[in-house]
Amino acid sequence: MSICGWDHQDPCIIVTIGDVEAVSNGPQYGYGLSALIDGWEGGAPATGGPVEFERGDGAVRGDVHYAPRSLIVEGDIRARDHEDLTEKIAALSALGRYETLTVDEAVHTGLVRQVDVARLRPVQVTTDGPEYALWTMTLQTVDWRRVDVDQQSVVVPAGGAGLQNLGTAPAALTLRLVGPLTNPGISWPGGAWQYSGTVASGQTILVDLERRVVRDPATTAHSRRLASGTWLQLPPGTTTVSRTGSGAGSVTASWRSSWA
Repeated sequence: MSICGWDHQDPCIIVTIGDVEAVSNGPQYGYGLSALIDGWEGGAPATGGPVEFERGDGAVRGDVHYAPRSLIVEGDIRARDHEDLTEKIAALSALGRYETLTVDEAVHTGLVRQVDVARLRPVQVTTDGPEYALWTMTLQTVDWRRVDVDQQSVVVPAGGAGLQNLGTAPAALTLRLVGPLTNPGISWPGGAWQYSGTVASGQTILVDLERRVVRDPATTAHSRRLASGTWLQLPPGTTTVSRTGSGAGSVTASWRSSWA
């Protein structure tokens, strides 16, 4: 029975990985999704938090770290004939070691999210006759967050712009500094970040605020030593971010709404 119920007329969940698309309430022929994705909901595994003997050390709390998710995706194949079944099994077996997994739940949640994944072992396929098979994928996510398939970008003005993270987890934020700029940066309520230097006309500096990487993609030269301030991750909700520094160039912020 489909997880959407027999009377559900539309696909409830569509999972895409590589060239394979599996549907929980799918067509007569193709890849079916036979169960909820184990590990997709419920949050990422966490470690850390209160340290041991917290009474003795003044209730100090340690950092909380999130680990990658382990995902199990299961489904079936309904083929027109044995040749069709062989081709569909071959497509599963041809998936790369690293892929992007997209989960379309727009019908019942309005969300389409994705994660980059690594396949932990070959796809397991069990045939049952010339036109039917069951398959199982065991995957591990690269990052602990589930992110929107659509990236948002805003050219940040000096007067400020609202950067909206529609999810429940801090979103990774990147900046694109296009010269000419002098001491470019951003500020927001409670914090600021700055590149202390000059970005020449025609030059671009890319900043990954989560990984704390600052580099010129044309030369691959890194210049993190010129950066100072707070390395912002975009919290859930709307954050007003303003451009700082001077120059006729631009500062563009990019991110994907993120969910735990």
